[in-house]
Amino acid sequence: MYIIERTVKAITLYQARSRYFKWDMNLVRVLFLIILCLISYCSQAQLTGEIEGIGILSSEKKNPFWFHANQKGQISEETDAISKVAMDYFLELNEKSSLYVGAGVYYEEGHYNNLVLDELYIEYDYSWLKATLGLKHRKLLLDGLSGVGGDILWSGNSRALPGLQLESNRPIKIFDWLNIEWKLHHYQMNDPRYVNNTRIHHKNIAFDLALTGNEVLSIGLDHYAQWGGNSPDFGPQPTDFKDFLRIFIGYGGGGSSISTDQRNALGNHLGSYHIDYRIKRDEYALRFYYQSIFEDRSGRELKNFPDGVWGVYFKLGHESIFSKILYEYNQTVSQSGRPKEYGGGSISGGDFYFYNGIYKSGWTYFGNSIGTPFIKANIDDYSLLTNRSIIHHFGLGGEIGKLNYLMKISFATNYGTYMQPFEYKENAIYSFWQLSYPSHFGEFKVSVGYDYSNRVSNLFGSSLSYIYLF
Repeated sequence: MYIIERTVKAITLYQARSRYFKWDMNLVRVLFLIILCLISYCSQAQLTGEIEGIGILSSEKKNPFWFHANQKGQISEETDAISKVAMDYFLELNEKSSLYVGAGVYYEEGHYNNLVLDELYIEYDYSWLKATLGLKHRKLLLDGLSGVGGDILWSGNSRALPGLQLESNRPIKIFDWLNIEWKLHHYQMNDPRYVNNTRIHHKNIAFDLALTGNEVLSIGLDHYAQWGGNSPDFGPQPTDFKDFLRIFIGYGGGGSSISTDQRNALGNHLGSYHIDYRIKRDEYALRFYYQSIFEDRSGRELKNFPDGVWGVYFKLGHESIFSKILYEYNQTVSQSGRPKEYGGGSISGGDFYFYNGIYKSGWTYFGNSIGTPFIKANIDDYSLLTNRSIIHHFGLGGEIGKLNYLMKISFATNYGTYMQPFEYKENAIYSFWQLSYPSHFGEFKVSVGYDYSNRVSNLFGSSLSYIYLF
């Protein structure tokens, strides 16, 4: 228990001391002690790692959209180069359980010009349970082709958050035709933000209905809530256990909370309904999906329909020139209509995705949107540049000889926000092409990106990267 408590303390303090990462020798000692103990525990353990270097050149001072979007917060609009080192340690405890320890750091040049802790975690896998403590990125979804990273509320656009993640390690069988999957997460936001030390509660439940042996319909719900923290306007926010229960069920705040939270729900809530239809064959896999987005009652009742992301993904069972194809329609323009004020000071409509009047840094972490990257924040004045858009997004991947390629292109119409609409709508194209060559000496990647806009300067960029696994 001492090791776990010390690790949590080190992780939650490392960014609180500085906006950038500085080496915490206590944290390093703890991690080294854990690995040393595990190595001595079992000789069947496996230690793997990777080294990566990326260099970027752009025609302007900003990088093209897909160079920095959904890049785990590692690459910014101003990044010129990045160097990364990561290691993973795997230990099989017995037939039903295993342990993982992971750590990674990177040096970013051009924006922060500093060393950043990317991952540091301990993960315990049991037959039906997965428990993760620390900083760990979520796994890549839809082979990296999705415009929203496969999750409209958690796209992989920001750094990993420190926290505790509990979730089902496999679907739980209820009937032959019904399985249930669940997640329960707690995070601590330790970046410089309007309300310091904000907490995040997250839960997910999904029901998987087996229509046939090869067809599954999954219906799920994601719920996030920002709560706690110290507001410069309202002081410390409620964090008692009874307040956590109010957060858990989306109930109004108690007497210690501000008046608006008492009338509505305590904290800042976000959610998404998921519908996912999957077909699996030996020759291919096909997936149709819809993810909604809501932040209040009107969105929960689908008055903002059809806001969200609608997608189809096709993947062949073997490599070919067109082995992966994706299309997504992403809309955030409705937001339950324009804001309207009713009696008692209540307001309906104008859901204002990823922003909150109390938690003014909104759904961001270190200045990056946690969810879809098409909602863009302005961290200088705690506002949003745009959260009303219509996007047609295409992704394509495959193999050409010994080369692997990936292509993404997004056709976006951006309107600004309901509170600050653009004077004229922005028509933009965000494009990205990448070729990779795997060899015995590592993998080489060449990337090219081009952005067109009728509001701002067009951007062109290229990058060269090298990854070595050991």
